[in-house]
Amino acid sequence: MKATLSPSCKEATRLITERLDRELTFAERIGLRFHLAICAACPKVARQIDIMRAALARWRTHINED
Repeated sequence: MKATLSPSCKEATRLITERLDRELTFAERIGLRFHLAICAACPKVARQIDIMRAALARWRTHINED
């Protein structure tokens, strides 16, 4: 998919989740950074995903200790 300088919220959310699985291209990273700088909602989505990822990592560590 072609990266744009100002992706939509739907595209930004897709990029936020895709960066967990792969390295984004330079154009995707720049477009996502730009979008996150001007959007009020998408940075909250990114933080929520980061919190969930950290919580799952801690849970996995806790489960493996037992």
